[in-house]
Amino acid sequence: MWNPLHFAVYYNHLHIVKYIVEVLKVNIGLTCHKPAAESEKDPTNSLSFKEDKIILLLIAFKHHEVLKYLLSDALV
Repeated sequence: MWNPLHFAVYYNHLHIVKYIVEVLKVNIGLTCHKPAAESEKDPTNSLSFKEDKIILLLIAFKHHEVLKYLLSDALV
């Protein structure tokens, strides 16, 4: 249920994160939240996932450079 941006952040590929954001112009606000269901077959259950809006930051927490980039003023 993750998109390529989730995987780039998870695997600490800052160059890919920058490519997705800066070159492809992907809107992080529309792609960063966690899917509303646990799998494609599950019904939507947004009440189970309080962290939806900040999932990329949670994933990036252990990767300081990626986290710093995601929090940068350029992306706000």
